[in-house]
Amino acid sequence: MIAPPQRRRAIVDPPACEGLEPRRLLATFSTSSFFSTNVGYDWGYQTSQQIGGGAIATGTSVVQSLDAGLIGPVNVTRFREVRTALGPTPGTTLDEVWGGTPAGIRLFSRTSSLDESALRYGAGLPVMPLQLETGRTYAASKFVQGTVGDSTASGTISSETTVGAIESITVPAGTFDALRVSVTLLTNATLTNGLGDRQMTVNESITLWLIDGVRVGREERTTQTTIGSSSQSVVSSRVLSGSTVLQQLDSIQVSGRGVPIAVADDAPSTVDGTNFTGIDIDAQTKTRVFVIRNVSTQPVTLATPGLSGDPSQIISISGTDADDFQVLRAPTSTFIAPGQTQRFSVRFNPSALGFRHGVVRFSLAGNPNALFSFAIRGTGVNLGRIDITRNGTVNGIPQAADTSVQLGTFFGNIRAEGDRSSQRTYRITNFGLGSLRMLGTPRVAISGPHAADFVVTAQPLETLASDAVTLFVVRFNPSALGTRTATLSILTNDPTRPIAMFGIGGVGV
Repeated sequence: MIAPPQRRRAIVDPPACEGLEPRRLLATFSTSSFFSTNVGYDWGYQTSQQIGGGAIATGTSVVQSLDAGLIGPVNVTRFREVRTALGPTPGTTLDEVWGGTPAGIRLFSRTSSLDESALRYGAGLPVMPLQLETGRTYAASKFVQGTVGDSTASGTISSETTVGAIESITVPAGTFDALRVSVTLLTNATLTNGLGDRQMTVNESITLWLIDGVRVGREERTTQTTIGSSSQSVVSSRVLSGSTVLQQLDSIQVSGRGVPIAVADDAPSTVDGTNFTGIDIDAQTKTRVFVIRNVSTQPVTLATPGLSGDPSQIISISGTDADDFQVLRAPTSTFIAPGQTQRFSVRFNPSALGFRHGVVRFSLAGNPNALFSFAIRGTGVNLGRIDITRNGTVNGIPQAADTSVQLGTFFGNIRAEGDRSSQRTYRITNFGLGSLRMLGTPRVAISGPHAADFVVTAQPLETLASDAVTLFVVRFNPSALGTRTATLSILTNDPTRPIAMFGIGGVGV
């Protein structure tokens, strides 16, 4: 197996305004994504082992998902791990049969060449439920039957699985965000042969770091085996050095705003467009475009669910606030030739205030393990709403309204080039639930054919709280005879009126 090139999780410093936000984890994870039972892939590991506190021996192993079958109604897959010799321990072959049921992932049997054991767990030992929830513990037990050496074995095996947190791990294959899962397996069995019965107890404490779409990235295991009066403790570990899954993922590159996004990146950023920032929950949406590029020399096919082959189903969004994000434009084809791209866009439409989280996912056809995912985030906010009236009146000035006596935007007939002028005071009211900000410099600007004849002599406040009021004053002093017109504009954070503008005018006489 050829190890893939080093993979690194994209690390982007968040904007300063987000520096105080605590790291947020998704509460629920799909087990099938983190611990797939698909056939036809392999994973390479660097391994170590320590027996009874002795010297640590190192080596390698390869895990392969060999073949599929049925145990009753359950589709199962046989995984074979072949380890090189570790110090005094000879090379080992371990076969495990795993299956996915509507209740979750089950271990059906284990066969080891090291102790010549072949143990079966009936209808399967439930190890992981269909959905993993952080902080939860799942327990189960089953009968065990089989052989150990020249003895038959019968008894029970129980499991207890505790779901931890997402952690960053660095292994020879690269740096990844991985879900930590702790599993304990306790086997109590009676061994029977021609010399009589012996009791066997095997207590295994296992910590797994599962990489989304890749499977086991790291494993730490302590095994205490007692048979009769003899006992042995073994501490072993394995770390991912490469996989055909990663090789396939290396064939594509995903980017936003021209910046590459790493596999399983959980740090949304404005730099690559995965952070949609603050959007008003009543009147705004924001859309980001992402690009999938085939950077390999072979064609890539993107997966679609079922048999439809419908490209509109390629991209999915999951997570705690998935409904706030929508795939607005899907890839137009599942096929990407070398060097070519497919695009998709995601729209953020917040339904509530605060941080809103989602995860974008898609996989490669023929290899559901090759899952590309990255986190997205936006913030639901309340923004201000601007209303402008001439001070002392009640009629708001409509957007882009022409100059009008009724609206108070006509300054009258004023002697041209004289010492007389006319001025109007205008009132800005924030009728929104959030703060209203005037963003321009100056806050009230005047443009148009006769802008020089109008001057803002008093600017409004920069920020208005909800229901607050501020005033500004405009003076008209015509420089020539005839009708003089201009446009008054205010740049704001009002999503419905980002540039409030209307015409003003007067006549030079």
